[in-house]
Amino acid sequence: MTTPSSFRESGILRHPLAAYLVLAFGIAWLFWVPLAMLYDGGSDLESLRGSPLVIVLQTLGVTGPLIAAIVVTGLTRGKRGVRRLLGGLKRWRVGLCGTRRPACSSPVSQ
Repeated sequence: MTTPSSFRESGILRHPLAAYLVLAFGIAWLFWVPLAMLYDGGSDLESLRGSPLVIVLQTLGVTGPLIAAIVVTGLTRGKRGVRRLLGGLKRWRVGLCGTRRPACSSPVSQ
């Protein structure tokens, strides 16, 4: 007999893309629905724009796909998979010429 935890994990292992999509949308909408309710409540949009609550809800909603990727990768590939997923953030190797090239190649306006 399977436990609910192993059943959930086996479903994620069998359908990782579907699990990622459901989790990413679920996390994002968990934060964006209250944000939409704030905007729809007749509040002045200019006063809400700089509100700390709005900033937190937007930031957490945007990180939904990242959190979903880490969770699904952790369940399907383990710690090694998560390290490999996040390891790409450290491998941005752009030399000094690579950072100057776009600035040097842009046309100079007169």
